Parts: sequence; C-alpha cells; structure tokens
Amino acid sequence: MMLPLIVSANAVDRYVERIGGNAGEAFAVLSGEAVRRGIDFGARCIRLPASRNRAPGRVLINFDRDAAGRPVAVVTTVVPLTRLPAQLHPYHFGGPAPVAAVLAHLQRKDR
Repeated sequence: MMLPLIVSANAVDRYVERIGGNAGEAFAVLSGEAVRRGIDFGARCIRLPASRNRAPGRVLINFDRDAAGRPVAVVTTVVPLTRLPAQLHPYHFGGPAPVAAVLAHLQRKDR
C-alpha cells in the first residue's frame, strides 16, 4: 500500500541544519525514492549516506492519520548518525510499538 507522504517543515529545517544544502534539496531528498521505499517497507528510520559536502544522517518517520482519517507517513525530523532517538529504542526497553502493530491500528475500520 502506497501511503501519502508529508514532509514537515521541521524535517526540512533540520536537514539543512544537520546535513547541509538548501530547502529545495532537502525536500527533494526527504520526499525522494529512498524515503518512499522505506515507508513502503514500514521503516521508521532511514539512513542517509554521506556524500561530498554532506554529512550522514537519519530520517525519522511517524505513521499517523490525516484530517480525513486516512493513514499517512510523516517525515518528522533528521538527526545525525551519532544520536539514537528514543523512537528507535526497542519495544522491550520502553520504545514504541512495532510498525506492524501501528499500521494495523491505523487500518482498522472501526476508528
């Protein structure tokens, strides 16, 4: 299932601040093919490789619903590889529920 993708302004700002480049490039990367394939896979985190004049980083994704109640994927922020956000901690250490459980909850018809 191809979920609609929303790139937050915060994610664009954090990309420019932590990875480099400009807002146009940031939006292109954060809405690009690698991120979309990761979302189709159910990834909450996608690693961005280092390139010339660009630092490596991680794109963090949340799965939610839009105003009409349809499931969407939201690119929330970009963090450096040296930081492991609480969103990535395993469930048994108090982290978030597995993606499969989140998607199943979002796809329920009785919500």
